[in-house]
Amino acid sequence: MRNTTSFKPFPRSLRISKEIVRLLPNAIRSIIPNKIPFLITFTNCVVSSDCSHAKVYFVQHDNTTEHTIALLTLNAKKFRMYFRSKLNIKKIPNFTFIHDTAFPVSKN
Repeated sequence: MRNTTSFKPFPRSLRISKEIVRLLPNAIRSIIPNKIPFLITFTNCVVSSDCSHAKVYFVQHDNTTEHTIALLTLNAKKFRMYFRSKLNIKKIPNFTFIHDTAFPVSKN
């Protein structure tokens, strides 16, 4: 008898979060191309076990984090539409953007 279930070494939410971190820069370039003239690095994404919420952590190399969070939150529905076509999942999570303070940003 053949086993038809495939073993995955890590949970589905972790696989989805890695895909979100990988695809998010392309989503930003296509949705809000000229409104973010500074550098943003997405460090982590935590997706809930039922895939309804995703916390996206980022580091910004500028001092306008409130403006960036407001701009990303304003376009969260557009990000969901973008990921609906890119990810092969039924439920696209709601995005919450959080500035990651674990990494120090140098002031040059």
